[in-house]
Amino acid sequence: MAPAAAGYEDRLIDGGNLPIELDVDDTAGHSSAGWPRAVYAETVASRVSRDDASTNEAGIRFGGMLDTPAFGAFSVDAAVRIAGREGQESGNMITLVQRGMPVSPEWYMNSTFGVAFSPMSDLARHQSRFFVPAIQTSGTSVELRRTDQVQAFASYGEPSVYSGIYVPTVETLGGHQAGAGLQLKLDDRWSIAAQAVDVSNVPTGLDKAAPRISARSWFGAVASEEGGVRVQLNVAGSSIEEGDAAAGAWLDAAVQNGRTSHSFGGFYLEPQLVWGNQQLASDSTGGYYRAAYRSRRWTLDGGLDYVSSVSGEVGDVIFGTGYGRYQYSTRLGYGGGTSVRRNLSDPDSTPGSGPPVGIYDTRSTAWSAFGFVDASNRWGIGRGQVDYAQDNERDSAQLSLDQTWNTQVGQRLSTAILLGRTDLGSRTENTAGLAVFGGGSLGHNLSIDANARWSKAFGDADSDDLFANLAVNWGFAPGWTASASYYQNRSDGRFPLTVESPIVVDPIYERLDRSDSGLYLRVRYDWRAGRPTAPLGGGRGMGAGRIQGVLFLDENDNGRFDASESGAANVVVMLNGRFAVRTDASGRFEFPSVVAGNHSLSVVSDNLPLAWNVPAEARFDVRVGVRGQSLVELPARRQR
Repeated sequence: MAPAAAGYEDRLIDGGNLPIELDVDDTAGHSSAGWPRAVYAETVASRVSRDDASTNEAGIRFGGMLDTPAFGAFSVDAAVRIAGREGQESGNMITLVQRGMPVSPEWYMNSTFGVAFSPMSDLARHQSRFFVPAIQTSGTSVELRRTDQVQAFASYGEPSVYSGIYVPTVETLGGHQAGAGLQLKLDDRWSIAAQAVDVSNVPTGLDKAAPRISARSWFGAVASEEGGVRVQLNVAGSSIEEGDAAAGAWLDAAVQNGRTSHSFGGFYLEPQLVWGNQQLASDSTGGYYRAAYRSRRWTLDGGLDYVSSVSGEVGDVIFGTGYGRYQYSTRLGYGGGTSVRRNLSDPDSTPGSGPPVGIYDTRSTAWSAFGFVDASNRWGIGRGQVDYAQDNERDSAQLSLDQTWNTQVGQRLSTAILLGRTDLGSRTENTAGLAVFGGGSLGHNLSIDANARWSKAFGDADSDDLFANLAVNWGFAPGWTASASYYQNRSDGRFPLTVESPIVVDPIYERLDRSDSGLYLRVRYDWRAGRPTAPLGGGRGMGAGRIQGVLFLDENDNGRFDASESGAANVVVMLNGRFAVRTDASGRFEFPSVVAGNHSLSVVSDNLPLAWNVPAEARFDVRVGVRGQSLVELPARRQR
């Protein structure tokens, strides 16, 4: 006779070792009743010293949010500066944002009042080579969407720029900006978009003292995507009052075939092409081709660019790149790459061809190469890399050793050693440097982050560069946080030689001479109440976890946040293409409650520094566990 089945017995999941429930909040006055809502207020004081001048800044920031089930989400952010640099002693800013308000069963609305950026069509944002800049205004913007079928938007206001250091307020530039646009998805394959902007009596660029213009600009695009093949044709034009009209077009295509991908395109952009009061890429024509292969062991990619100016003021340039990496084993990988830039107008490159066309820049003919080894070791992950670069004025070589150290959960540490040599023709400089990045939780609601980079050049003109940053955060009471940070930046060295673009974007090789430091203090109070109706990407009551990450400038292109690298501040990171958060001053971001499962992250690259980019189509996969914390590092790479 079979034995009797055992009776049911309650058991703890994972032996009772699950992390605490993420929805439990220790902010002051927390209540789970009602709609999700929150307010914050903080006081800020700072002192920044640059060369022989010092600036004291003080102010307050405050705001809040309300998430409703029927009217979408609302948020307000405001700042008042009561002390600041000369000419910016006081200021203020307020922004009201509404997202996801249903206006019918299929339509919803997003709008911004106060400091707003002109909306852009999705096709205008989906760019691999050129981009259409958003214009910041003090005004309003409205966007209507019908799922992914229709996008309509409009904006109006006075162009403005952020001012202040740690207390961001807004300075208006005068004049006005008005814009509108529409995007339609015609079927499963085709999409079209058109938008226009008009500016009147607005400074060119972001300087209030710059010459003023009145201009009209327009943009149109048509895209086709099917079976791993995507093609997008873009056209743009502008006319400046009392100036010339200009137009341009560029075509981008991408083909994905299993492990192999190809991208190629061409462009023709007339001189003086603008978008409102901001400069678009202009006075250039040419084409490009890229190819890449990915397998479990191999990573290969390369490309070729040809660039010339429409006006003939700059000579023709051809630029080629190549990269390869082989994963020899689970613990060892190695690879390298090269870049070559050749000015075809160099009279020495085509003997007997006569005088060069356009202006010949002696630095536009250059090449570089690098090789590296990645190895897992008992202490973590290390990389050794050798770089060499040369143009007609100088050549440089550098050896770097990076190590990401194994640490306890919640802590991080990485280090780097740099050795370099630069030949300037008439003299030689040797360089040595060290970098350390680390931080984490110290317990008792106390955390610390520190970053230090030092380098010294030895030669006819010695130089000494130092960048150090220390930040401490302390949650000293429910809802209350105190933060302090100090940085020092001292440099009398030089920019290194890099060959990363068909256009010469390298700074002229001159000595820098700067010295600045800053102290920042903040006390913040957060209060929130209500329970979210559902974690991001899920339904009510579903298990959730947290995503924390950093967006960084990947100098050595290894996909890891090394000690010698910097975070990218004030850049939007998207979760599943729907939910957005902005990185802080260190490039860090967080999605505090995300439904458990597989998700993807993407980056809106508008605010990345020039020459750095995360392609619009790039997706970073992340898996979230119930009550777990997923840590991710998102690399931004130089456009090549």
